[in-house]
Amino acid sequence: MSLKGAPGVTTLAIALGAVWPGPVAPVVVELDPSGADLPARFALEPAPGLTTYAVAARQRGQAVGFDDHLQRLPGGLSVCCGLPWPAAARALASEVAAWIPAWRRGADPVVVDGGRLEADSPAQTSLLGAADTVVVVSSAERGHLALVAEALAQGGLPEDRLVVVVRDGRGARSETRALRCPVRGLPEDPRAAALLRGEAGSPRRLGGSAFLRAVRRLAEELAGRAAAPAPAVARERFATLAQGEVSA
Repeated sequence: MSLKGAPGVTTLAIALGAVWPGPVAPVVVELDPSGADLPARFALEPAPGLTTYAVAARQRGQAVGFDDHLQRLPGGLSVCCGLPWPAAARALASEVAAWIPAWRRGADPVVVDGGRLEADSPAQTSLLGAADTVVVVSSAERGHLALVAEALAQGGLPEDRLVVVVRDGRGARSETRALRCPVRGLPEDPRAAALLRGEAGSPRRLGGSAFLRAVRRLAEELAGRAAAPAPAVARERFATLAQGEVSA
């Protein structure tokens, strides 16, 4: 999630899913109360997705599995899409808030795109309490990093489970040193970002991408922080995502 602006939370969530270590890819769930991006990016329908998940959970009175509520991106990554309209997305996120703690106990790892943090969002409050690790994405601007520091000081973020990812963080060392949590840099890479936004392009030059290497290191760290860490065997999903190949 982020605290201000649009620093690439959805892009990072998809990238993490694409390079997640281990034989099982995560489910990427869109829980952004401001509205989902994946349907527009990849020409997907909102359903199946978080709407059908909410209906099934309401009918059963308990959390359900994601299997019947997923769509696949090119490359085979499974996503549970939210709604693109902010008012509907906010209402839907509030409805599923009660089921969020059960997601971390499922069979597959779950990466949640929480969007921008909203103080009055029941879903985000539940997510902050249940997640193995909360990743806050920030730009290197001093004002953005000051917001992260302020949220930490006020107890609005779980300091013991927080990792801050700074986009193009060169020149922000003094600000990041003030944060009482791990800080990871994420180099800018327009080619990689464009592919993860669903734009056409070739993945051939991404083999040496500093962005991709940084995301892979972050994914390994997050998997290691989980209650049941996955084996550190990298599975290359990023290239197939970019090539538009759908795995069975």
